[in-house]
Amino acid sequence: MKHLILSLFVVLLMVYPGMSQTIIVEDDFESYDTGTYPGEPWVTRYSGSSAEISEETAAEGLKSFKLVSNPSWARVEAVPLDSINDYMIYSGWVYVDQTDRGGFIGFGFTEPPSTYRGRNGVSFGSDANIRFMGNILQAYEAQTWYKVMVYCDFVRHMGKVWIDDVLMMEEVPLSTRDELQDFVLYGDNFAGDGTSTLFYDDVKLYVPEFKINNIADVPNDQGRQVRISWTAHTYDDVPGEGMPQVTEYSIWRQVDHNLSLHKGDMPGEWDFITTVPAVQDWEYHAIVPTLADSNINGMYQSTFFVRAHTEDILEHWETDPASGFSVDNLAPLQVSGALAENINDQEIQLSWDENPDTDFSHYNIYRGESAGFTAEEPLASTSSTSYVDDDVEATTYYYRISAVDFNGNEGDFSDEVSAQITGLEDAEGIVTSFALEQNYPNPFNPVTMINYQLPMTNEVDLSIYNVRGQKVATLVSEMQAAGHYQVEWNAVGFSSSTYYYVLQAGEFREIRKMILLR
Repeated sequence: MKHLILSLFVVLLMVYPGMSQTIIVEDDFESYDTGTYPGEPWVTRYSGSSAEISEETAAEGLKSFKLVSNPSWARVEAVPLDSINDYMIYSGWVYVDQTDRGGFIGFGFTEPPSTYRGRNGVSFGSDANIRFMGNILQAYEAQTWYKVMVYCDFVRHMGKVWIDDVLMMEEVPLSTRDELQDFVLYGDNFAGDGTSTLFYDDVKLYVPEFKINNIADVPNDQGRQVRISWTAHTYDDVPGEGMPQVTEYSIWRQVDHNLSLHKGDMPGEWDFITTVPAVQDWEYHAIVPTLADSNINGMYQSTFFVRAHTEDILEHWETDPASGFSVDNLAPLQVSGALAENINDQEIQLSWDENPDTDFSHYNIYRGESAGFTAEEPLASTSSTSYVDDDVEATTYYYRISAVDFNGNEGDFSDEVSAQITGLEDAEGIVTSFALEQNYPNPFNPVTMINYQLPMTNEVDLSIYNVRGQKVATLVSEMQAAGHYQVEWNAVGFSSSTYYYVLQAGEFREIRKMILLR
């Protein structure tokens, strides 16, 4: 039903994306003025009353094709057909104002002198049932939109029919194409009095083509593959006696995407990729490899064609070539284990864990001078798991590190780490500020070194605390003159844990964290 199924139309598009087709009739009736009757390609075959373009409230405000039939009369609007193809599909929306009247969408012909016959169509009967070739599909309600779609195989004279995108019946015998003259919409009122009013919208008649419909990147993969979709060849379905039968499809990829697309250049310019068995589907899909991925450095198209094979190796058909591209959609894992350490107050040593991804190119290192900085241009790139930043001044630096793959995909940033350069000496070698550096190494087992410096003489206390805030060791407790100092802490007898070391020098106080790992 139209007010419910509009959202389901997306599902149909997902099942048959980009279905290739030669359109014979396509009319949404939006281009006509309300109250007027469309001209070509529509003609009136048999007129009992009026036909017009309507936007009536009963039709939910949609501009649609309104057919009205008086008692014992039918109104038939037709598009004459030059020929009937082996395979044809038609679809459209139908709205019946009253269930005791009738309507029809499908094919038809004039039977002299003045009778019109409908064939291979879907009818909305006066008994409130929807039928196809006399077979009841389902009941219908008045003043409700229904979507109709029919696949006609005129080779085997078999049809399939969908109502509201649900397959209702298949392998239904059809009338032969010889007696079909038009594609038609009509309403009749032979069984009742008053008037019969029907509305038709988004009417379409088309012929499916053997053609590549879509070449799309496979999402959430490491690249180098696409999903190729193509419409089945007309001889894919079980043919009549003496007709060729498609048994399988082969997919070919052009060796160099810069070469001509002309298939006559074969052999030598196209590589065989794979085969897909013919199983009488409308559309086929296959995952195939590309030559390269498109990435931040540029687009790289891979070109394919599909060949339909029969048991006779000389009898085959090919689609036109079509191109598509693949993308590496997966970025490397987030960098872990990042550390930043002040080395001799002259440089900052960065280190991190190795990235385990096989698709890995390098690491980007970003630096800022405030916590939570926005990472824009990398400070440096390296394939190593460490980096020395020696372009430093007296300030605190913050760092983030990311991993980058060969296609330029950048993973999430590491946790932010920081280190402070506070004890730079002036030109005469005089310490100008207090500083407590990060211990080195860190983590450690069991010995680590702590560096600090004083710009003036002070009573100094350097102590170690555990995670509960309890003092567990005192390394320095004395008066010290201005200068650089290095103290060793041997943690023999201490268990693996996080510890804090605190420097108190006059009013200066600073705390840093270190990890003992055994």
